[in-house]
Amino acid sequence: MFLPYPIRKNEKEVFLPMKNKESETMHGGYFLDDGEEIDPASVPLPPLCSSCLKYTDAKEKTPCLLNRMDQMEEMEKGEMFCCFAYEPADSSVDKQQIFNEMEKYLAEKNSKH
Repeated sequence: MFLPYPIRKNEKEVFLPMKNKESETMHGGYFLDDGEEIDPASVPLPPLCSSCLKYTDAKEKTPCLLNRMDQMEEMEKGEMFCCFAYEPADSSVDKQQIFNEMEKYLAEKNSKH
């Protein structure tokens, strides 16, 4: 079963309020497990995202960003970006073919581990 956004036991990225050690105040943001804050503008935008209906939907901004953050290391290595929540903005795009390619890629990748 494929979920629209990756869920893993050992998440690399989370969106949580963090305490500022100096002032003990809370602030929100995007953080890696090691506490490093990530600027959302620094997260790569794969071509798949810019061709998605959800790209301009404000309600989808956070889930889409978290999915991209989760795959940052893989994208930096040149691996395929996968998103099963993808909705093509262009009706001529064959969404099922794209999903089939993602499933095939992930099956091959996971069989190596």
